Parts: sequence; C-alpha cells; structure tokens
Amino acid sequence: MSGNQLQTRNEKQTLRSLSVCERMHYGVSVQWMKKNPCLSELYANYSPSYWPHLSRIGDGVYTRVCPALGALDDLYATRGAAATWVQAQVTAMYVASGSRDATMANAITVFSENFSNVAAAYKLTELMLFFSRYAAGMYDDSYTTFSARRIGVAFHKEFLPQRDQVIAKIERENGARKMTIPAFAIKRQAYDAASDFSFSLRILRDSEELRKELCVSGMGVNGIAEGVLPKSEVWRVHDYVKRGDIRIIKMDAITRLSGSLSEDNSKDDRLPTLERESPSDGKK
Repeated sequence: MSGNQLQTRNEKQTLRSLSVCERMHYGVSVQWMKKNPCLSELYANYSPSYWPHLSRIGDGVYTRVCPALGALDDLYATRGAAATWVQAQVTAMYVASGSRDATMANAITVFSENFSNVAAAYKLTELMLFFSRYAAGMYDDSYTTFSARRIGVAFHKEFLPQRDQVIAKIERENGARKMTIPAFAIKRQAYDAASDFSFSLRILRDSEELRKELCVSGMGVNGIAEGVLPKSEVWRVHDYVKRGDIRIIKMDAITRLSGSLSEDNSKDDRLPTLERESPSDGKK
C-alpha cells in the first residue's frame, strides 16, 4: 500500500461519536477529539517527532489526560490501529539506530503486534516517554545495535518499575494533602428532575475499581477528575465520600432535554446529601 493510499485510508477512519461517560472512560476530552478526528491526525499528533516534548514533560505525563494504547482500535473502530501506532514508534528507533538489517522489518511488525497487546493499558504519552528515554540511551547502552527484544525487556524491567514508583509517590502526596472541599448538596427540585449527574472530584485514594464505578479517568496533577453517572448509580459517589476515597468539589444535575439545571437560592428543598435510592424510598 502506497503512502498516499495509507493516508487516505487513515483519513476515512474517523473518531466515532462518544457519549460523556464514554469520553470519561477512554480518557479523552472534547478538545482532544477535535484535535484527533481521524487516525491520520492522531498518528501525526503522537508521532516520534514529539519525543523531545514528552521528554521535557517527564513524569508529568502520568497525570495527563490521554487515551490508553488499547483504546485506539475502539475509538476509531479500526482493528490494528494500536499496532500500527507502535510500529511507527519502533521503526523510528530502528532508523535512528543506524542498523540496516533486511530481516528487521518483519521482526518490527511482529513485535509491534505483541507489544500493542501487553502495553494496551498504558497511555500513549507514557509510552512515548519510554521510547524517548530509550532512544536517549537511558535503558540500554546497546541502542546503536537495534533489537526489538531489548526494547521489550527495557519496558518491563526498567521503565514500568520507575513508572510505578512515581505514580505511588503522586498518590501518597495527593492522599496526605490537607484539603478543604465544600460540602456537596443537590436541591430537591433539581434532584427530582435529573436523569444524570456530572461531578468534579478530588481523588484521595485512587483505584481501578473507583474509576470504573464512578466512570472517571484522567486524574490531574492535583488529583482532580470528572465523571458522569445516571441517577440510579449516583449513590456510589456518596459511598466513596464516606470511605474517604474522594472529596466532591462540584456536582450538577442533568436532564436529557435541557442539560445542566440552574440553581436557585431556596434552602427549603435542598437535599443535605446524596443517598442510595431504593425502590421503596418515597420523595422526602
């Protein structure tokens, strides 16, 4: 397939429409979607030419909002999108190494397919940080003699342990920080009319279960994340607050027709907390 044919094919592989909850799940924003409307744009925006930029950001990439490698196939409804992205990164390393092994093209293809599976959970920016550091000789003093196997070993044996240490430090700092968060309350009129709730929260104790149940992703440097839940599931937020895992910064009631409900100044109909609903509960 020629370069022009590949570009045309990638331009047709457009980003699929995402709901608010799906955007949270995949770790993408509206702005990100506008910048990466098709695969060709994504490949350009996350190309090896940006390795120096990721190197300057350093450990900050771990808290940046960015989709995981394994999300690419779903986001663009294209099988092999993740493997193709990895192949471009690894090929750039091969070209820069000066190696000229005629058999390496097939080895890179096989490695890219396998690596896209084992590294599916890691963000593109995290992986680019690894590639940039590997290219700089941080993990392997034999970079000039290219080996796909060396890349895999360096990723698992050196990069991931360093990554885990940095993330653990960030989580400890977020958990230890003293924060004053305004109590959250939803007024009865807004609560009764709502179909969903959007919220901003500060994660004090992060976990995969928390992010999945609250449909949040992309924790910022200060531990702030956003999410959306249907009314029937919003009791989960209150449960995590009681456990001390999160603090609510802001919560808005949403109707399917009018969007976020505006607040009024009445105190009589304010619900003091969001409580678990059950079929037997009547209106308070």
